[in-house]
Amino acid sequence: MKQKFDVNTAIKGIRWMAFSCSGLSFIYIAMVFYFLNLASEDKGATAIPFAMGLLMTALPLGPVCGAFHGVFHVFRYQQSKTEDMQAEIDQLKATVQQLQGIGQSATSV
Repeated sequence: MKQKFDVNTAIKGIRWMAFSCSGLSFIYIAMVFYFLNLASEDKGATAIPFAMGLLMTALPLGPVCGAFHGVFHVFRYQQSKTEDMQAEIDQLKATVQQLQGIGQSATSV
């Protein structure tokens, strides 16, 4: 059985993946600054390796987050174009039906 691709579900899922990726990256960067602050106050010599580890984890999240945001905007653009085209198709169908009605009434006279 072939499953139909639902754009609205994909948009919602990708939007939340992009937001969660951005939030996680922000939290990692905040933790890096916290650990670097601890290291600068000589409260912990092990804070620098933790900070560098978090920074190395947070850096790859930037391109991943950008990719999710890009895909989200591509899907939204395609969805708006599809809705515009559907409205135009509906308008053309209504015009054709109206013209057919005028043509039928003219031939019956």
